[in-house]
Amino acid sequence: MDYKLSLITINYNNKEGLEKTMNSVFDQTLDEYEYIIIDGCSTDGSKELIEANQSKINFHLSEPDTGIYNAMNKGIKNARGEYLLFLNSGDTLFNTNVLQNISKHLINGVDIFYGDVNIVDNEGHEELRVFPENLTFNFFLNKTITHQAAIIRRTLFDQVFYYNENFKMVSDWEFFVCAICKFNKPYRKVNVTLVNYKLDGVSSNAINKNILLKERKESLEKYFPLFLKDNERLNKQTNLLKLNRFKILIELENSKIAQVFNSIILRFQLKLFRNKRLKDLD
Repeated sequence: MDYKLSLITINYNNKEGLEKTMNSVFDQTLDEYEYIIIDGCSTDGSKELIEANQSKINFHLSEPDTGIYNAMNKGIKNARGEYLLFLNSGDTLFNTNVLQNISKHLINGVDIFYGDVNIVDNEGHEELRVFPENLTFNFFLNKTITHQAAIIRRTLFDQVFYYNENFKMVSDWEFFVCAICKFNKPYRKVNVTLVNYKLDGVSSNAINKNILLKERKESLEKYFPLFLKDNERLNKQTNLLKLNRFKILIELENSKIAQVFNSIILRFQLKLFRNKRLKDLD
């Protein structure tokens, strides 16, 4: 049986988070979906939890993997749905009607749909992250769509590429920026908050920022070398403007006193010019 939507959950030794994720899926008012769980051979009881609920799960696998993106690629290759939604263990669907609401938007001709996410930090604080309707290369330079907010046509991975398993943190970002900015694949923003995104992953850890920046630069050098050079030049100009002498010039230019002074200088120069013209005529 083929499905319109496949939900893919990857997990490793996060039984408590996995149970929350599974329950948020099982509680949906829409039941026409495929649910896949890829577990990295957990030893904390996750495997037993999956087996206890296997009647509600279409496909599950528990075996060692090489990382997050290796597990996600396994999910893609085993999915039968037209569209895929990745929901990591610990993440939960925003409410019981999310799949019902989002299914109305899945129309032909669009490869990537995305909504908004509710960010939940380790202390339980929540913040709605709203993504723009128009995505640009400039947006992707410093930001991304979280993969929990996106619903991706399964065949798009065959057309673009699967997640880069050599990266630890930015393969989902790399996929989006290439699919949208390099291959010009059609996308659409939908006004639906999809998930409660638990902010405890590796990409949200400040310690890993240097790894993230290094991997992004490596990807840009591979797929967008000219854009990267332009951006480096722009950054140099921006940093130059931050120097004190440029700040002073800008402040003087915006100062009312400076404007008056410039006006006096200009009138003086015009007077000198007129006098010189009159002498030339004599």
